[in-house]
Amino acid sequence: MLKNGRAVRIFSDLAENLWVNEGDKVLIFKRADETYVFNFNTHNSFTGYFIPGDGTGSYELVFSTDDTEFGGYGRVSHETDYQTETLPDGRTGFQAYLPARTASVFRKKEN
Repeated sequence: MLKNGRAVRIFSDLAENLWVNEGDKVLIFKRADETYVFNFNTHNSFTGYFIPGDGTGSYELVFSTDDTEFGGYGRVSHETDYQTETLPDGRTGFQAYLPARTASVFRKKEN
């Protein structure tokens, strides 16, 4: 992950808090061009969890602790095109699966 961080210079930008839900035990923040999603919940996985994003477009999964190479189950798809949507309240973002006790990193695709 540090190799990836150096490539996008995440250490040169401040983190921006996007979402904290103590009940769900989910933390989402943005740093540089990447969105970091943590599900600290020990029992609950979330299907279609709304992740705040920047305007319209799509996101790709660039890292997941649930990948099989890290001992996970590979439940979060690297092949999915995570399309943004605008909710009735005006928030823009995309939906993703958040398995319990995992972290994922998404990056907005270039148009």
